[in-house]
Amino acid sequence: MRLLSLLLLSMLGLATSAFAGEVRNIDMYFEGRDRDFLLYIPDNISQFSAPYPLVVVLHGIASTSEQVMEKSHGRFNELAGQFGFVVAYPNGLARNWDLGDGNAAALVLPKRDDRAFVAAVIDDIGARLPIDTSRVFATGFSLGGQMAFSMACTRPGLIRAVATVSMPLPAFLDDDCQTADPFGVLLIHGTADPWVPYEGGTFPVGPKPRDIFLSHNASLAFFRAKNRCNPEAEDRATLDNVDDGTGIVIRAWRDCQGPAVASIAIFGGGHTWPKEDQALASRPVVGRVSQEIDAANEIWTFFQSF
Repeated sequence: MRLLSLLLLSMLGLATSAFAGEVRNIDMYFEGRDRDFLLYIPDNISQFSAPYPLVVVLHGIASTSEQVMEKSHGRFNELAGQFGFVVAYPNGLARNWDLGDGNAAALVLPKRDDRAFVAAVIDDIGARLPIDTSRVFATGFSLGGQMAFSMACTRPGLIRAVATVSMPLPAFLDDDCQTADPFGVLLIHGTADPWVPYEGGTFPVGPKPRDIFLSHNASLAFFRAKNRCNPEAEDRATLDNVDDGTGIVIRAWRDCQGPAVASIAIFGGGHTWPKEDQALASRPVVGRVSQEIDAANEIWTFFQSF
């Protein structure tokens, strides 16, 4: 139960109140281009003590900020109202992210510095209302997970913890991540992911050379070593309550000199966001969606521990 409890779950003025309680599209002119992001500030934010945590949610390839909000069925916004944090959904150009590193990034057009853009989004929000800069978190699905890792590993001290869905650690980031300030890590991944293999490797399609990803377990081992966690001090729980062809194994390492590391392995799960509508995720293409957990709940509960 202890593990499940871990993993399940007054500068507001006129300028801020104009944005409170609704999702707003914020336009930004950045590095010579029109960019934008979605911003959600709960209308009851004044009930909580400032400064406020910020959760940055990053969409995957061929997707948008609005679509990743739909994928998570707006749950981050609901949680923000319950727990008093702010949510940002940056929008990539041409439904893509330029990480600046790796083989795939070399093919991204137009070229731009998306890591600097996301950092600018965080700064922009901090100019609108008091943000707790020690509690800025990044989560992402698929390529958005790569972007979350890239932000944490190349922008020292910016991101307190990362949670990725369907994305282990890309090998091209391991040097940057090794030397970065320690940050918390939660990995959520389906064992039957047809696009980003749970056991590591490369994308099954696309131009070569393709980027290599560590396996789910190798990624966990990397961050356990980086955060100096006791590998024997593992909490473990299982869930298999819904007849959807998936089961859950939850593991967490909290006996660490650095931040905690956690894992949610979805046995039988595909390249999907747990609890998303299966109708939005074509099963023949991406695999099964687990209804055992709500990924947004798990991610916020992990972030909330920092």
